[in-house]
Amino acid sequence: MTAIARRRQSFAMLRALLAALSLGFAAATPASAASPAPSGWVAAIPSVPRLPDLGDLTVQNSAGIALHGFDPVAYFAEGRAVSGKERHEWLHEGVVWRFANAANRDAFRFNPYAYMPAFGGYDAVAVARGKAVETRPDQFIIEGGRLLLFRDRAAREKFAASPQILAQAYELWPTIKRELAR
Repeated sequence: MTAIARRRQSFAMLRALLAALSLGFAAATPASAASPAPSGWVAAIPSVPRLPDLGDLTVQNSAGIALHGFDPVAYFAEGRAVSGKERHEWLHEGVVWRFANAANRDAFRFNPYAYMPAFGGYDAVAVARGKAVETRPDQFIIEGGRLLLFRDRAAREKFAASPQILAQAYELWPTIKRELAR
């Protein structure tokens, strides 16, 4: 390899590293006071994931994929659960998120807390009872601009009939997060 070729290769590697670092330290857009959101930063280097802290516990499958691979933006944009695609993944706070298309991925990258499910994706009714129960991606409601997921249709219907459940879930969620983090 000639000296010029080595230099070009070095510059290309340096540009790639700088691009990854600039994405890795991008500040997350703060959420409004009405919907408390965790603080954090966007991890752009998959080989160095950040461990979750108390603010960013998210339900994920054994492969580390949030929402069982469903697109969090599609709940808002299309009003339904849509499977994400591997080619449209984004690593955020140590968790892989999948999206149906590049536009949804970019919307999430711009403001992830607007699309992340409340209560880390755990069942809102169970959280209101002090428990963390996994959910089904097709059982959801968008309430107050937040995505809420449920374990089954009965839990979703119970929530819809009793709006006070949401306030109780927000009250108990900090305690549940502490228990999950242990």
